[in-house]
Amino acid sequence: MSFFKPGMWVVLICMFAGLITSMAIPSPAMAATLSITQHKLGNIYQTGETVSFGITTDQSSVDYSVTDYLGKVMASGNKPVNGSTTLTLSLSAKGYFKLDLNAKSGASVVASKSTTFAILAPFDTSGISDSFFSVQTHFGNSTRQHPEIAPLLQLMGVKTVRDTQRWEYIETTKGTYAFQPFLTDYMTALSNKGIKPLMTLALDHSLYDNDGNGTGVTPYTDAGRTGFANYTKQLMQRFGSQINEVEVYNEPNISAFFTGPAAADKPEYYYQLLKSTYAAAKSVNPSVKVIGGATAGVGLPFHEAVFQKGGLAYMDAVSMHPYDHANHPELYLAQFISNLDNLVKQYNGQVSKPIYMTEDGWSSNSGGVSELTQADYLVRSYVIAMSTQKVAKYNWYNFLNKGTIPTDFERNFGLIRHPNDAMGKYVPKPGYAAYAAMTRQLTGANFVSRDKLGAGSSAVHSYVFSNSSGGTTRAMWATTDANVTLNTASAITITDMMGNSQTYAPGNHTLLLTKHPIYVSGNLTGLVYAGPGSPVSGKLYETESLTASTSTGDTRAAFTDVNLSGGAGDKLNANGVGDFVSYSVNVPEAGTFNVRVKVKKLNTRGIYQLSVDGTNQGLPMDGYDPVSNGGVYEELNLGNVNFNTAGNHMFKFTATGKHADSTGYELAVDYVLLNPVAPFVMVRELETEEATISSGDARITLTDQAMSDGGGDKLVANGIGDYISYNSIDLPFTGTYNVKVKVKKLNQRGIFQLSIDGQNQGVPQDTYDPVATGGVYTELDLGTKTFTTAGNKTFKFMITGKHSESLAYDLVLDSITLTK
Repeated sequence: MSFFKPGMWVVLICMFAGLITSMAIPSPAMAATLSITQHKLGNIYQTGETVSFGITTDQSSVDYSVTDYLGKVMASGNKPVNGSTTLTLSLSAKGYFKLDLNAKSGASVVASKSTTFAILAPFDTSGISDSFFSVQTHFGNSTRQHPEIAPLLQLMGVKTVRDTQRWEYIETTKGTYAFQPFLTDYMTALSNKGIKPLMTLALDHSLYDNDGNGTGVTPYTDAGRTGFANYTKQLMQRFGSQINEVEVYNEPNISAFFTGPAAADKPEYYYQLLKSTYAAAKSVNPSVKVIGGATAGVGLPFHEAVFQKGGLAYMDAVSMHPYDHANHPELYLAQFISNLDNLVKQYNGQVSKPIYMTEDGWSSNSGGVSELTQADYLVRSYVIAMSTQKVAKYNWYNFLNKGTIPTDFERNFGLIRHPNDAMGKYVPKPGYAAYAAMTRQLTGANFVSRDKLGAGSSAVHSYVFSNSSGGTTRAMWATTDANVTLNTASAITITDMMGNSQTYAPGNHTLLLTKHPIYVSGNLTGLVYAGPGSPVSGKLYETESLTASTSTGDTRAAFTDVNLSGGAGDKLNANGVGDFVSYSVNVPEAGTFNVRVKVKKLNTRGIYQLSVDGTNQGLPMDGYDPVSNGGVYEELNLGNVNFNTAGNHMFKFTATGKHADSTGYELAVDYVLLNPVAPFVMVRELETEEATISSGDARITLTDQAMSDGGGDKLVANGIGDYISYNSIDLPFTGTYNVKVKVKKLNQRGIFQLSIDGQNQGVPQDTYDPVATGGVYTELDLGTKTFTTAGNKTFKFMITGKHSESLAYDLVLDSITLTK
């Protein structure tokens, strides 16, 4: 029997549901909270400023770790938190860094958060009127970036940004112009920071030429061009001397920008627009620089069509956007620039015009290059462009990421992150810090030359600049790892891509060049290629395992540290100047070795001088860093040392002082590393060297693919006593060298005697061979020669006779090889 009437089931179910909702049912544990608050906009700091971050979490502590651009741990620890706290970091290094936080509940990580930051050297740009360095911003278009980022531009070191004030935003009705606050505000912000706009005049206005549905198209009528010219005048009159560079349109060679009827004949309609705009701009300011072209890619066919119409008469400079996202800049950039320059000269009486690269860059989206590679390419492309001496300004696209989607190609060109990025508002990518270091090294610099390092060194790029202080700075890298040896008679400074510098004492120094550029400041007396790849595998000596002695009253103790090689190091507890620790190092063989020492820096460390067998090696090492816990780990390159014998040699570290802020004289050494230095080999292709010859003879440059570098040098001699003399063979280092000469033998060759600086080297060499065609290619060993001085040497080849069956006294030389 049923006790329920129809409809009672509904009532009971609802009553039961209400009972359930009223019961105290446990809910899932709430997720842990963790956030980071910026103390400076974009987390961009200058050296000397306190680097700090606000941390908020519902957990009792956070573990933190700071890594640099190469992933090296710079600081780590645990920070107690009572709701919120401030994490202050003491770092002596400069550049780009990543901060990782892990909030823990007991031993478990329950929340993680990361941000990035940069530490830059101060850089006063107030006295710089203009420079090569520019970036793209988007203050004036629909994205309307906030002008609060202007200080970040100034800190990075640029003097120009490329931006726009679009026509459609300014002319409200025909003949009526109004500049909205978002347009005037950014111009004020730039002016306050001493930054000029390179103003792109863009694009169209529906009040004039349109598609019939209210959408503006590229000006193609006289009325449209007149409207564009009037907009140009109004813009220039409104901002006066703040605008001294204008670019006519953007990428007119593609239909994405050049729209409507004008797209049917882009060169013709662009030429007409360029001509009228040029006249309008000059009527307001005759000295304004009008830039034409603005092509997507190099755009040579488009440029040529405009040049043929006479377009060069209406542009003071030519611009292009030479993107090549699939390649590294060494493969194409210099050639692209040369191609455009040659085209300009073809239509301009063989006279160049300045080239503006008003867009170029690489996206760091997940399908593009990495953020670090983006930074590498940035510096390398700027240096290459400077070296052409054809580019007046290089504008990196883009300053700010346009979005936060990692896979989005267009939105990841920036050097700082989007304000909505999970990493934080406007925080840097590696490219920001690399750009800042570059402006500090190369602003005001002038290209001098590219170093030629001889056979096998094609991966090495070394560009010489005269810097703004009157000295010399080199920008150097290698597309695949390569070793170079530097020789200097005075101290030099080597600065990494992020702005960290180390001073090197006079002498020979072997460096590993990688894809990450470095800067070498100071005068070199020699620079040579020392072989490919990583340094020759060396001998690493763990100091905690070496036999050692210390100064009286001091102690030496091994200590553990997971960040050190083998998990341990050796610490000298010193009391003052003159205290020392001396290690016995068993060198495996005689030869030249590069000496590297890894130390752990802290705020209790002193300054130490290394000596090897009683002779000072390198400059004093300052072990101080302001951090009071953890430590900073650094491998120091102390130059090359020559060991005449294998066996035990004394490596002595002597305290010479301490930093003013250091609280002690301690020394903590992880290891001593000895890398064998490859023999120095210098090859000189003789057909490229300056030479003098005996009267009545002739010198001919040969093309011969069987010879090194595809050519050789021929002396057409008449008899005994004739000669060819190479008077400028530049020897970078003193020392003893083996001398070899490559020749091409044939049945018309003579016998020669080589002399070096007037002294015969080896015995006479017969270059006769009975073959009448082709030739026999031979390398002749002429023994060793000791040079007590470096510099230019004279290599003279004198004919002393000929084989009885030889038909002539000629001599064909390929190259000289000197091996130290």
